[in-house]
Amino acid sequence: MKNRGFAYIALLLVIAGITLSLGKASEDIAQNAARERETQLLFIGKQFINAIGSYYRNSPQGNKQYPLALEDLITDNRFQKPARHLRKRYIDPMTDNSDWGLVKNEQQQVIGVYSLAQTPPIKTDFEPILKQSFGENPLLTYSDWKFIYLPQFDETNVATNQSPP
Repeated sequence: MKNRGFAYIALLLVIAGITLSLGKASEDIAQNAARERETQLLFIGKQFINAIGSYYRNSPQGNKQYPLALEDLITDNRFQKPARHLRKRYIDPMTDNSDWGLVKNEQQQVIGVYSLAQTPPIKTDFEPILKQSFGENPLLTYSDWKFIYLPQFDETNVATNQSPP
């Protein structure tokens, strides 16, 4: 009778140990997935910075303009043959939809984008070009990551030839 009670307690301890291990593993998987989405957001943000910069620099007759909408980056009809500054409308990896917050200047032209996600970010250290784009405001949520093209950006400072993660 004593052995049966001991075996039962041992079995319960083994099950508890397995449950704790699985819980820790699922936390690690979730953390890795969040880091991957964050990496994708940074890549896509740089693509938007590049596209807005290309639209601005390639304005006809030297009259520098920003786009009025994100669609203008995909099909720029200011030329006889439409130009493409962005190959597609990216999905926000943090919200899983194609809606982006828009940063506009006084003329209501799009100078940047940001995720609408209100979750706190994991990453806190950024390369210089993103630090300039994000500004001095605290970065408490992903929506604080403003991917803004500033004319003083040198085209080579933003990674253009990287493939998406």
